[in-house]
Amino acid sequence: MRRLPISVLPLCLLLVSATYAQTATLGLNAPQLYEKGMNSLLGVGLSRNDLNAVDYFRRSAELGYPQAQVVLGYFYDTGSVVSQDSQQAADWYKKAGRQDNRLADWLLGRLYYTGNGIPRDLSAAESWLQKSANQGDPFGQYLLGLIRLERNDYPKAADWFRKASMQGLPQAQQHWGQLLKQGQGVNEDKFQAYVWLLVSFDAGNQTVANELAALEGDLGSNRVDEAKNKVRDLEQTVSRAVVSRGCDWVGALDPVPTPPPPDVQRFCHNCVGRTLLYAHMGFAAEMTTSGPSTDSLQPACKFQTSWPVASAWDKTAQRCAPRRRGLHDTANKPPWD
Repeated sequence: MRRLPISVLPLCLLLVSATYAQTATLGLNAPQLYEKGMNSLLGVGLSRNDLNAVDYFRRSAELGYPQAQVVLGYFYDTGSVVSQDSQQAADWYKKAGRQDNRLADWLLGRLYYTGNGIPRDLSAAESWLQKSANQGDPFGQYLLGLIRLERNDYPKAADWFRKASMQGLPQAQQHWGQLLKQGQGVNEDKFQAYVWLLVSFDAGNQTVANELAALEGDLGSNRVDEAKNKVRDLEQTVSRAVVSRGCDWVGALDPVPTPPPPDVQRFCHNCVGRTLLYAHMGFAAEMTTSGPSTDSLQPACKFQTSWPVASAWDKTAQRCAPRRRGLHDTANKPPWD
């Protein structure tokens, strides 16, 4: 058996020790692994590497970090970066959901609701969406409303659509307006129906145009003008809290919202709870970011934007501050408008 020179042994031991220490440090720090995954995925630093990103996220997720578990669930759910596997997506969402992660809750509920790649199960969907909705998540509330609507439970559907409408989801506002128009689960009220359908239309939902035209004929010009005045007042307080540059994505306003991608998820995780608390009070949340002021943190400020109330990054105060905008200030309108 050939022996290494004695002078080489300390160097070998040092290299092995250093490698083990680095691996152990990364392996025991789930948040750091998650951040490394984000850097690799988004190309922060020298290069983008999707395979490295998946590895970092997986290691973080296996250590129980819920944000990483949701990202892995997203990859398997959408088939981006890895092969699409709905069962794997459900498994990872479930791990995060068991840690009361509201985003994972509604994504898992959505998966059971659509039955995309797994058996459709409205009872399971309702159970997970209820957890998200109870935490004030508008997407969970909206999807729970869809389930109640499918089950012809109009009073509870109306209640969930109303709650999601107050948080600014145009698709929820559409359903809420339609229930008011038809008198399903609530007293028929064509005036209020017109108001909420118009709020939805103003938020970019063009599919309600014909219903608005029909209601205008029913209400008459005087009532329509009165309703439009009410819409202007309502749009001062109905906060579009979940969709802005920080927490918006292609597919967010679909009839069944698509999962938010990882770069959006981090802002939804960090900000939505406190923002929605203020949304119920009728104004944009004032938020302080955790950590130093950097460009990468500023979108979190814009996350809480509502129309026509908005927030702006105050460099002097190093925080987000509310800022009013005029209803017809088109230069400052948000991206969904």
